[in-house]
Amino acid sequence: MGINTLDRAPTPEEFQQIYFEEGGQVVVDLGQVEEMKFDLIPKGIYRAVLDEVNYGLSKDKGDGAQRYGRFEFIFQLTEAPYERRKLYFYASFSPKTLSGTQTALLRIAPDVFDKKFNPQEVADSGALLGKPVRVKVDHEAYQGVQRAKISYILEAAGETGEDSGGRGGSFFS
Repeated sequence: MGINTLDRAPTPEEFQQIYFEEGGQVVVDLGQVEEMKFDLIPKGIYRAVLDEVNYGLSKDKGDGAQRYGRFEFIFQLTEAPYERRKLYFYASFSPKTLSGTQTALLRIAPDVFDKKFNPQEVADSGALLGKPVRVKVDHEAYQGVQRAKISYILEAAGETGEDSGGRGGSFFS
């Protein structure tokens, strides 16, 4: 069994066996380190916080189609056993997606997105970082592999004002 650096940092002795100098050159031997393995996050609703916000243009697919602005949100789950896991969510300003984008943005920060705003300034300000939400996680096939994806952003508190927490308990489940 190797060293799992997600569970604990290597001891100084272990680290010296992994990262060391040999003849004036840095040598790295990762043979003792466990490979990072992530179980697929089960479908459900999870508490999360907004960890990073970026604003830019959608990817150029090379088809000459217009590129639209979009937010890239990186959410960090906060519940065991998936705490610290990060999931991406894109909110595009494409004409086809504006209603869904509005819904997601108002659930993240209604005080910011209920009026005119400059997306780049919002992303750069850091004002959204740490905002709590709940995310609906579904699965999708990507390059032949199943992966977790955020399908909906939900308010941090349930409809009754109480935090419903964990998985299930919603018609989105």
